[in-house]
Amino acid sequence: MNLRLWLIKLLVNKIKSIQKVAVIVLQFNNSESTKACLASILESLIRPDLIIVVDNASNPEHLGNLKSFISDKPEIELIESSGNSGYSGGNNLGIKRALSQGVEAVFILNNDVLVAPEMFSQLLKTLNANPQLGIVGPVSQEGPQKTFGGQVNWFKSELKHLTKPSASTNQIVYIPGSAMLIRREVFERVGLLDERFFLYFEDADFSFRAQRAGFLIGIDPNTGIQHFVSASTGRLGENKLLYYHYRNALLFQAKNMPLGLSLLIPLWSIWQFSKQIIKSILQPKKSQTARAIRQGIIDFYLGRFGQIKKTFL
Repeated sequence: MNLRLWLIKLLVNKIKSIQKVAVIVLQFNNSESTKACLASILESLIRPDLIIVVDNASNPEHLGNLKSFISDKPEIELIESSGNSGYSGGNNLGIKRALSQGVEAVFILNNDVLVAPEMFSQLLKTLNANPQLGIVGPVSQEGPQKTFGGQVNWFKSELKHLTKPSASTNQIVYIPGSAMLIRREVFERVGLLDERFFLYFEDADFSFRAQRAGFLIGIDPNTGIQHFVSASTGRLGENKLLYYHYRNALLFQAKNMPLGLSLLIPLWSIWQFSKQIIKSILQPKKSQTARAIRQGIIDFYLGRFGQIKKTFL
């Protein structure tokens, strides 16, 4: 028996049916979206056992708005982060709290999402039906388009969403972090989200780590969410978004790319860096954008991760 099959068999023997579930909603400002998200959770046919909201150091007005909304809802627990630790750091606060309460699965949910009433019960049913399945997500309605998980194209600064149902789970290489239900055993085996990313690529990285540990991942086509894409991150501005995309694409590829391809990462970096120099010369109006991308590449090689500190972006 090869090592992967042995590992899967070992996991299946240890995994039990999931009974207790926590949902984590991360907020950084945008409190009206958070309230709508929580309202949709509370209308679920089967509610999660724990509902945890992590506030990532929002402005006082947004934090106050959230506190007012949950003041008469004792089933919702609020964790206030001392600073904005990004998607990974904020969710990790909620994950650690949920695991300490003995939950058997954690559902990570963006605050710019509305869930279908049957979503939790359907995803639990799917997860319990297949002990090898470590992470499962719903279909995501994003404007006029539905997405069914994600794929990775190497040497690209962005990830790709599948817009058609996959005939094979092998075609789905990551579950988007906007909505993913994760077994406790996945965290116990691979750890928490990598906080170096801060924003973007951490969901794909987590899916890769889970699969290397022997778990399967998948999208349940029988339930869905409404995702109002980038309701919070869109406010960062183009330059910061590009900085995170390029820096984190390099980090993700360095961690997960096949060895033969990973030897080409420095060449791709030089090519991208050179393109941005040329862009600054030929298109002066885009010089700040080009500078942000170059800084992202530089910071990867200098090991500068987490939240960006450069004010010029």
